[in-house]
Amino acid sequence: MVESHPELCFAKLNKNQPIIENKRTKEGEQKRLDVLQRYYPEARRVVEKILADVPYRKKTMM
Repeated sequence: MVESHPELCFAKLNKNQPIIENKRTKEGEQKRLDVLQRYYPEARRVVEKILADVPYRKKTMM
């Protein structure tokens, strides 16, 4: 297993196209979630669960 930057992983999952929108914006979050949902349809549910379990994350995501 090799470690890589998350944005490189998103680009690979997105047909080798980087996601140019900032990950801290609504649009950037949505684009990354859309990419994840192509491969794992339950991605939104998982993110919502994490946000519910980790209150400080609510400020920066979704």
